[in-house]
Amino acid sequence: MTAVADIYLLMQGLCESVGACYAVQRVRSVDESAALARDEDEHLQEKEQQHCATLRAFKRRAEFCAGRIAAKRALAQAPLCISASAFELERDAMGAPRLRALVPNPSRASITGVEENVEHQLIAARTHVSISHSHGFAVAVAAPWRIGVDLEAVEPRPNALVRYFYCVAEQRVLHQLQGSALQGAVHRFWTRKESACKLSGRGARLALRDIDASRHQVHVDEHVIQWRSAVFAGFAASIAFTPDDS
Repeated sequence: MTAVADIYLLMQGLCESVGACYAVQRVRSVDESAALARDEDEHLQEKEQQHCATLRAFKRRAEFCAGRIAAKRALAQAPLCISASAFELERDAMGAPRLRALVPNPSRASITGVEENVEHQLIAARTHVSISHSHGFAVAVAAPWRIGVDLEAVEPRPNALVRYFYCVAEQRVLHQLQGSALQGAVHRFWTRKESACKLSGRGARLALRDIDASRHQVHVDEHVIQWRSAVFAGFAASIAFTPDDS
């Protein structure tokens, strides 16, 4: 059975070489509903709690909370060292996490407080966060440059997935493989596509077939994207990053 330590090793191998911060959090099960409630109270800011309350399915609530916890732990790591008490993670128009500086208490509206607020706004503007969930785990990456992450459990996928979402070059590579090598490549390509969509900020609006994940580097809109990918302990993961920034 895959453990948090396994996913941590998977993410460590991907992130440390490019200097990205990362964290892993196990998603609560239905039997841990009381613990989930404590997590929400302890780790989520007011607006995060409000959004979490709108999620009716327990699985979605648990994934949302675990993803936010992982993201805040990633942000707290050096060199970012971003305190969760001064920021929250809001959702942009595509539903992706975006760092937002919390408005300071009006009683602290001193020159020092204003300067601190401006500094926090600048930090939020230049810091990027990405979150992914799969089969009971949440992972998050954070960096002072654009980044995307995707985590997927390695399991059989229908042939239609390859036909509809993989380009000709990718299908050519996959047709030369079989068995575990084939499954690993299918999932490696898929996580690359998903992580690139997150980095670009376009999410599901970006056609997965237009991203050739068999290449070392691709252009998506104005972004030059590279990947680091791995398959380990029954999971595949990729981080997408912009090499000029990282």
